[in-house]
Amino acid sequence: MILTKIDLSEWTHNLLIQKVITILPFDIFNSIMKKNISLFIIIATLFFGCFTNKPTTTNNSEYYKFSDTLKKINIAEFEHIKDFELPIRNSKYNSVTYAQIVETDTAGLILIVSFYLNDEIFFYDIEKEKLLKTVRLKGKEIESFYYVNKDSIFVFTSPHQNIYYHHDSSLVMINEKSEILKSYSWKDAPVWCTEKPRDYEDSVSFSFLYSQKLAYSKQKIMMPFVRFDSKMFGDSIYFDSRPITGYFETHEDQFYPTKIKYPALNGKFYYPYTFHGNFPSVAHDNEFNIGFIYTPEFYHFNSKTNEIKKHTLKSSMLDSIYPFSNIEQASNYGKVPRYWRMYYDSWTNKYFKTITFYNIYRRNTFIVADTNYNFEAEGILPKGVSKLVFTKNYILAPNSIKTNKLKNKVVFSAYKLKYRKGTNQELIRTLKSDIDKIKKEQVVTNFFRKEIKLKEKNYSATILIWENCYGTVDFVIKHYKINRKKYEENNVNLVLVGNNEIQIKESLKQDYNLNTDSISNIWVVGYSQYMPYLKYNPFFPRVVSVRNNKVVFDTIFGDDKIDKEFQIKLLKLSDEQKILK
Repeated sequence: MILTKIDLSEWTHNLLIQKVITILPFDIFNSIMKKNISLFIIIATLFFGCFTNKPTTTNNSEYYKFSDTLKKINIAEFEHIKDFELPIRNSKYNSVTYAQIVETDTAGLILIVSFYLNDEIFFYDIEKEKLLKTVRLKGKEIESFYYVNKDSIFVFTSPHQNIYYHHDSSLVMINEKSEILKSYSWKDAPVWCTEKPRDYEDSVSFSFLYSQKLAYSKQKIMMPFVRFDSKMFGDSIYFDSRPITGYFETHEDQFYPTKIKYPALNGKFYYPYTFHGNFPSVAHDNEFNIGFIYTPEFYHFNSKTNEIKKHTLKSSMLDSIYPFSNIEQASNYGKVPRYWRMYYDSWTNKYFKTITFYNIYRRNTFIVADTNYNFEAEGILPKGVSKLVFTKNYILAPNSIKTNKLKNKVVFSAYKLKYRKGTNQELIRTLKSDIDKIKKEQVVTNFFRKEIKLKEKNYSATILIWENCYGTVDFVIKHYKINRKKYEENNVNLVLVGNNEIQIKESLKQDYNLNTDSISNIWVVGYSQYMPYLKYNPFFPRVVSVRNNKVVFDTIFGDDKIDKEFQIKLLKLSDEQKILK
């Protein structure tokens, strides 16, 4: 890449991700539906984008197929009972990562909650809507935890501020006094799990990655591996040598790999599991289930006998989710439905397996099954709901839509489950109806008018995800800085979209000497503000031009075009707008 007016002939596109935020499974993604919607899509897509330089516009139909067969099923519906409004310190950090219910003899029903990008665990009296106390690991972002008792709280922390790879000292045991009682080490873990976690030049690098609920049972924690693999695709021979899980015996301080492998599709191609491709959870027998993103297949693992049993729990709405055959498809894989974690409700002895349809539908569905993993019902989760917490009287769920309407509060909605007879086609029609509504809302001029507050009729802008490949972010910002005066005068804007607006503004000051408070054409917004208008692969810079409040240009620029065509286009738009003034 060569910046206009600057000689950077030795410039190379750094393939390391600048700010890889913890990969968010289904639970986080939807718990922040309004605040950080589609974050998982973005981060996973960003990784793929670092290895490909061409944007893709592949049609969704190439990735999955809704069922055309009419199937009579039981439809499960969430009946709203009431809302609990719980106090938090700052509305900026209201995205629930994990919640756990604990019944105590003295305080009754206690809800324990952690929040994204936060170093505290909050204890609430749920019925009284009262914050009882917090447990804090100062300076450590808490990604997941499991409460055993007041002297045994297992916590996964983020060892690095920007890149969350977990190796030694990521798992600690603390008490309710915020004292670290023990830091764990991955004794006897395979060497590829603990060394060179950021070395993309290796053919394969492994590391532990844990977001959300710790799969803890009987002093064991099931550990998912994240695989950084430049090849990304392979046949069964290639992938059979790549283990994907192991469990950690906390009382022994010892790690045991399992023999679980990725399930093959058609005996040849596998889906890309570059980020957090499997989801461990505790099963009804206090052993473990391990599920996968793109397939209804999952495994039950018995840690006593090492027995592995394969099961299938498939949505009645989906005929199939197709494997990717090339990297260009993978860079667009945020459009594909995903199977997610399995929850077990010990009060009803039922499993809940969740599915998300991501940025196209922004709705989440769920399957209900018995303890033999037989399909019993299917339904659509309420809007703004994803994470489920089970109590004797109702199902609790953090509600992101209601939360974002309040200041310094998080809303947990309580539901009861009702069943009725119906068909899978009813659910499909509901999802497709949402597509039509979203398309009407996705006009990008609404974003500039409502979120950026631009009043002009003629303007242009580059929209860029902050959590992007470092080279792309750095290149675009420097280009705007070089042409700052011209772009300010001619209303050529730069919109940076990210998870932490404060951090982005501070980085602009420190790294680029750009103070957004005194610059009229550089904007910083949160994911919740932009994601409803997401149209293309978010990895690539999106350039939009508006004339008389109508979009006349809207496209993305791949890495092969950013060093020349991107700059030429912005400069041309600037000249055009100067004439229009």
